[in-house]
Amino acid sequence: MDVPKYNKADFELQPSEHTLRSLFNAIPESMFLMDCQGILLEANEPFAKRFGKPLSECFGINVYDLLPSDVALHRKKKVAEVLRTAKRLSFEGELEGDALFQGRKIHHICPLFGSDGNVDRLVVFSQDITELKHTEERLRAAQAVLDKDLEAMSKLHEISALFVREGNVDGVFEKVIDAACAITGAEMGSVRLVDAKSGHLKIAAQQGFTPLLRECCHDSTVGPCVCDRVLLLKEQITVEDITQSALIWGKKELEAHLAEGVHSLQLTPLMSRSGEML
Repeated sequence: MDVPKYNKADFELQPSEHTLRSLFNAIPESMFLMDCQGILLEANEPFAKRFGKPLSECFGINVYDLLPSDVALHRKKKVAEVLRTAKRLSFEGELEGDALFQGRKIHHICPLFGSDGNVDRLVVFSQDITELKHTEERLRAAQAVLDKDLEAMSKLHEISALFVREGNVDGVFEKVIDAACAITGAEMGSVRLVDAKSGHLKIAAQQGFTPLLRECCHDSTVGPCVCDRVLLLKEQITVEDITQSALIWGKKELEAHLAEGVHSLQLTPLMSRSGEML
């Protein structure tokens, strides 16, 4: 490949070229003009600042020499594609997080044509899309929350329809557990009712409980039991780590839950219209 030779005079501005440089410097993002071999013909201040060079020292150097070798190889392939297709090409930056590539950027390579109709120069400029990417991530997160809320609302609607039907208590309990697991992301759950005779909570329905947990949790007992604490306080209790909570029960119950992979709990009282726990 023939590499053209440039003299210092080639980079001395002619009066009409002052306008070109002014236009380049009006762009807040990195922008430069190069020939097909990568020799820098024009650039703006953001480009020079990006590479830590005075603008006057940028002209005439090969832009690929400013880039890490793997990035330079990737850029050469992109330029080759533009030369082959004679069409503008846009792509996201290669090294997110690198000192030269802080933030998220999209790069554009635009072909310029000579008098013979062939591409003889290329304009390359970048756009910082960091905030746009963050906005997209926030929107995706918000959409996920909305989808989850919609699913929860649908399940609660199903439950409300079941409540108005007589003789379908078991179905209501199953739907309550299903909705609670869906809303909280829990892997297992249960509905416990206050036993009229003992005054303690007993499992009326459950989802995901192993035989060990069913045996352990079927009937709450007097003592330092988190279920009994909910019964007394009549308010929701969340235990993030059962090994560290002062609310948690005795050694047998603790070991049973840990053996089944249970490390956190959330207990929510179901109240009647009269304010009594169910």
